Amino acid sequence: MTQYKLVLADDHQVVINGLISMLETENQLHIEQTTNQLTDLIPSLHLANPDLLILDINMQGAHTFTLIPEIKKAFPNLKIITFTSYDAAAFRKEAVRLGIDGFVTKNAEKSILLRTIYKVLSVDNHPELVQLEKEDTVLQQDKFSIKNTLSKRELEILLLVAQGNNSQQIAEQLFLSKHTIQWHRKKIIAKLGLKSASEMIQFAYKHGLV
Repeated sequence: MTQYKLVLADDHQVVINGLISMLETENQLHIEQTTNQLTDLIPSLHLANPDLLILDINMQGAHTFTLIPEIKKAFPNLKIITFTSYDAAAFRKEAVRLGIDGFVTKNAEKSILLRTIYKVLSVDNHPELVQLEKEDTVLQQDKFSIKNTLSKRELEILLLVAQGNNSQQIAEQLFLSKHTIQWHRKKIIAKLGLKSASEMIQFAYKHGLV
């Protein structure tokens, strides 16, 4: 029986402990290293040389996706599953673009996590993989998820809307056309699951962006 080596990376020890509890009875899986520090992630991978990395998106407020190209280059055969609270379509699309192999939310059943792990590792008796392409609305919003869901320009426009500016006023401030501002506003509304400018304003204040 093949045994696969894992590294777990999450800045909350309680999450690491939960993963260990869920996986410790799986004879085909062996947890080689765990880390709570983003700075220790690459060294942990070199030390363990694992088959699979289970990685949180947000560690100490930093977006771990920025390390994926470096990880992929150093460990071309490494499989990566994102294990996260941020279930947004934008994150899933970015995961697909970066070549991440699986995407599991932290509120998923143990069976979903295991099916995803075994599918990613190509273990035939676990046939299902959580679909990365799934288009979901944002289930959880905070400053980290918002700032990584919206582009820098979209966030800038959201703040200007929240400050009471209309599209023409924003266009003049940013030296863009009114049409471009309206296009960005439509994208912001779609990404955040909103319906109107008033909801954009309420959203910005509710989440402490203003």
